Amino acid sequence: MGVTPATHGPAGPQPSAPHVNAVSIDFALEGITLESSIACDWKAFDETALAISSLRIVVLGFHSHEDLSRFGAEVVDVHFERLRTAGKLRFAIWDSKDERWKRASRDSDATEGVSPCADRYARLKIDTMMVSDSQPRTSTNNYCS
Repeated sequence: MGVTPATHGPAGPQPSAPHVNAVSIDFALEGITLESSIACDWKAFDETALAISSLRIVVLGFHSHEDLSRFGAEVVDVHFERLRTAGKLRFAIWDSKDERWKRASRDSDATEGVSPCADRYARLKIDTMMVSDSQPRTSTNNYCS
């Protein structure tokens, strides 16, 4: 089975290139430990993410501000030079009481509103799915060892 992306307009379906507008990485609900997340090859992720021309935002979701602060110091400040410079990084904290993602900042313990990843992006997984002739499979672009 092949999949051909298409847009629909007055002339009917037209071939279209797929676009990735957002990437959401959920460390909180997927049970990924902070130690495991820090051990990933984030420099390669930073380079790969910016190679996606349509990418507007990368949202990283954490259990707590403490996890966000530690990840920020050990990973974001060291390996996310390009995403930081491009202004494409956003952070979220899972509020288990409200069962919602809350927008978070590394500079403040306050959370505000629902994060940009909430309803549409909160359940996305770290794995990238690829469509093949037979069945979807997980991409070989695995940044974590």
